[in-house]
Amino acid sequence: METGTAVKPAAGVFDQIHWGAHLCQLYDSVQDVIEVLVPYFKRGLEEDALCIWLAPMPLRQEVMDALKRGIPRLDDYQRRGQLQAIPYTDWYFLDGRFNVSTAIGSAAGALNQAKQLGLKGVWVAGDTGWLDRADWPVMVGYEETLSNLMTEVPTVGLCTYPTRAMGIPEALDVFRIHRSVLVKRDGSWQIAESLGQTIAEEALRDTERIYKNLFDSALNGVVVVDAETGRVVVTNASAARIFGFNSPEEGVGVNPLDLIIEDRERVEKELTEGLLGNSLPEAVKFRAVRLDGSEVWISATGVMTEYRGRPAGLISVRDITEQRNAEIALQESQRRLQSIFDSTGDGIVVLDNVGRVTAANRRIRDVGGWTLEDIIGKPFDEMAMFRSEDIEKMVNIFVPVISGKASPVMEVKCATKSGAMLDLEIRVSPLKNGNEVIGIIAVLRDITERRRAEQGLRVSEQKNRLLVENANEGIVVVQDERVVFANRRTLEIMERLSYTVDDFKGVPLESFIHPDDRRVFVETSRRWQAGEDDLQGLRQFRGIAKNGQIRWIEINAVRLEWDGRPAALVFIDDVTSRKDSERALVESEKRYRLLAENVSDVIWVTDLDLHPTFISPSIKGLVGSSGSREPMLNRLEDALTPASAQRVRDLLPTLLASGKDYLDVGHPVELEILRHDGSTVWVDTTASVIRDEAGRPVELLGVMRNITRRKQAEERLQESFEKLEKTLAGTIQAIRAMVDTRDRYTSGHQQRVTDLACAIAEAMGLTKEQIQAVHVAG
Repeated sequence: METGTAVKPAAGVFDQIHWGAHLCQLYDSVQDVIEVLVPYFKRGLEEDALCIWLAPMPLRQEVMDALKRGIPRLDDYQRRGQLQAIPYTDWYFLDGRFNVSTAIGSAAGALNQAKQLGLKGVWVAGDTGWLDRADWPVMVGYEETLSNLMTEVPTVGLCTYPTRAMGIPEALDVFRIHRSVLVKRDGSWQIAESLGQTIAEEALRDTERIYKNLFDSALNGVVVVDAETGRVVVTNASAARIFGFNSPEEGVGVNPLDLIIEDRERVEKELTEGLLGNSLPEAVKFRAVRLDGSEVWISATGVMTEYRGRPAGLISVRDITEQRNAEIALQESQRRLQSIFDSTGDGIVVLDNVGRVTAANRRIRDVGGWTLEDIIGKPFDEMAMFRSEDIEKMVNIFVPVISGKASPVMEVKCATKSGAMLDLEIRVSPLKNGNEVIGIIAVLRDITERRRAEQGLRVSEQKNRLLVENANEGIVVVQDERVVFANRRTLEIMERLSYTVDDFKGVPLESFIHPDDRRVFVETSRRWQAGEDDLQGLRQFRGIAKNGQIRWIEINAVRLEWDGRPAALVFIDDVTSRKDSERALVESEKRYRLLAENVSDVIWVTDLDLHPTFISPSIKGLVGSSGSREPMLNRLEDALTPASAQRVRDLLPTLLASGKDYLDVGHPVELEILRHDGSTVWVDTTASVIRDEAGRPVELLGVMRNITRRKQAEERLQESFEKLEKTLAGTIQAIRAMVDTRDRYTSGHQQRVTDLACAIAEAMGLTKEQIQAVHVAG
């Protein structure tokens, strides 16, 4: 094939550059680099790409100044992070040496950064002027790897080589690795490409175009996964739609295993083992998460292949979500039906049309203790669990059922596996497939307990009659507004009212209610019958005897059936004595409240948290409050000065822990209370514990008395005492001075005697007052 060199014009040299292009430039000067980098990065920014220049330090500032002059709003791009100039050592080097893995990792990091910034891809330019000749083979390998990777990800690369460092072998490597080379000819930059390569690539593109159309139009999703990295290198539109990607390109670089929701190890094992065997004999099914977070069921098959010279898995995926949901729904329906079949309270047996058992639910096994092996496949008339006479009875019923006729309910005896006998009620009906009878469904109900209950009911009725007749309450049944039953206690209660049981029967119950309460009784009864009043809380009414005697009765009622019809069961109790006690208690409370509200001292009651529950009205005179709210309505200690409040907090645990019903401190507690006008008054108060029936403390009770005048008198007395002490001390001091003046030889002797006597008294543990007396005496 004839080959040559096709040269593109210099104007718009980067206009036809597309994603995946791998270019190189041979330059002689810094100006050559600037002439190429400025239009190259300008085009990259226009393509909405992350532009990175791997800068050698000697060229950095000069090139950046040129970029600012040639690219409008360059500062904005830099602030956004879309144009970056980083040292080449940060990209290529590890531990001071050029490293291919470091360089590949830097490229992957740049792609992730572009994605985070919302950019389409990466345009990178790197200078190799720093390259040592010994590292040239490693660089060639890196460039070859980069060329393969750039066809799979949105990347454009430009490598600049200084001609001074190029020999013939190096130049051949450069032209072999890079598809396009930028050379300066006749003063302008041009892209040189191999003509033979151009023709071959065009033919390859035609072939690829055909296969791509087939690939993209396939109904099933197709994914090519690199065997070494485990990541998608190419995918079609159907696969993108299945996994929820916005485009096939968005799926490139994804690890499909990351999309699996559960059983990742199983799926990975099945896919790996299948592909290593060159194909998946059976489809692998798994649940995956789509890009939008929804879930999809996938069926995957595949074979091993090669992609760009590397082993890869060609995997066909199919969305089976609807099919899987239908299977799950069917399984769930079967599970529910089986659950209903097993959880019903009656035993269910299915027989074919010759009388063999084909199915039995769990109730059959649980009640009888039989296993499925004991039942399934056995003719019912050969089972040892039924008596011969009962088998004959069942045969007489099953035969007409097979012909589609209805059957009556029958009762039989059945033996459990342990030998116990059960009473069974059996209902049988034909099992049909359309109009054809294909078997029998028998529903077996264990009525053993019912039979026992019926026997027990007769005994219970006898016991209940004894209980009703001997109950402490009167029991009356009212039906159709008439009394139809009354027990003996009712007779006893009514005998007190000069009535008999016969007086009740057949007459309305309200006839025995006092005329003044009869209207309320009738209205309450009607509301109860209408469901508007549930009679919570017993209703009390006055009953009147024929002789005019009045007694209080308490009535409560519940609904029941009497002889198969609605009725009311009424309970009657004589509460006359209790009513008399309640009246006496009310009168007593009234007297004690009158006493509490008129004493001059303040009577107070609080709970254990010192929240007042009662304070006598005399509190107003004590605190001088002019409003309706008193200072002790929230907490008793809130009305005290801080010192008095602390005194209360200290004494309360002592009182509660002592087990006594009073505060045992030898005298009332003195407290200082805040008045309404901001002044304070002194009170002394007692405190007692109020206990419940179990002896637990529930409240505190106390009496508070104003002692402000007494406290003031004590203060004046204290002041007078202190003045007297000062006068006495001054007199003693004057006498001592006179003695010292008269006899200078004994001067200071009485002071030393005094100090020594006081020290001895203090060492003996005498009180302060006793020590003061010793001081005066000395």
